[in-house]
Amino acid sequence: MLALRPATAKERDQRLEDQPEPDQENASQSQSWVSSAHTPISVSMNILPCRIHHDGPVEVSKRYWNPVRDGGSDNKQLVSTAYFRGRKLRGRSVPLPDGYHGVVVTKLPKDESVTKRVAGYESEDEEDNEEPLSQLESVGRFSAFTVWEHEKLPTDDDLYVRSMEEWVSFAHSIHDDRAGPAQLKN
Repeated sequence: MLALRPATAKERDQRLEDQPEPDQENASQSQSWVSSAHTPISVSMNILPCRIHHDGPVEVSKRYWNPVRDGGSDNKQLVSTAYFRGRKLRGRSVPLPDGYHGVVVTKLPKDESVTKRVAGYESEDEEDNEEPLSQLESVGRFSAFTVWEHEKLPTDDDLYVRSMEEWVSFAHSIHDDRAGPAQLKN
């Protein structure tokens, strides 16, 4: 899961124009490209309170996963109930902050034609030390995720619920040119 601020078409075009040539890149700048060959589908993200030893697509059957929205809502949050392997789970929908969307990406095989230069000690006899550039493909988008807990609703102190508020506000404060040292201490 990766939450990113959406870039406009103009920003994407500008970023492509500003890309340095491979011999000008710095080794400390890890580069990866996120592409979208097709329109990403809208997906439902769920954070379960268990470990599942599988990473990839699954044919979901209503028999095994059928979340039901409860009639009301607690604290203006959408509340759901589901059963997973016989255990009752309670879920709370957490919307992403304004200006953000979630992206599901998959790593593409390395393309040998797209490389980045790795800085290091070079002698005149050595060839340029280049390695393939990592590429990611966007396969899904989401605007909210559901955090699940055994038998009870996740609280505001839940790690994932807190991260939406704390990390985004922290990122804004360190990237805000107007924020002084006193404001960053808060």
